[in-house]
Amino acid sequence: PDHGPALRTRGQFALAGTAPAEAERWLSRAAEVLPNDYQTQFLYSQALQQAGKTVEADAQLKRANEVRERATQLT
Repeated sequence: PDHGPALRTRGQFALAGTAPAEAERWLSRAAEVLPNDYQTQFLYSQALQQAGKTVEADAQLKRANEVRERATQLT
């Protein structure tokens, strides 16, 4: 499915259940579908961090912050 909120929710449940690999899979797809959604981008960075992918997590967190910055500029 390509329903971004559903993908994000699946990822959130996996992240809360300490299943970082599963969370990464769901949130990676959600981040593709929802590229301008801060929450999704941030959660994806958290999944990467939990999976021990520090470099990728840092890059993803930077993307999340850029999304948040753009959203702030629009309001």
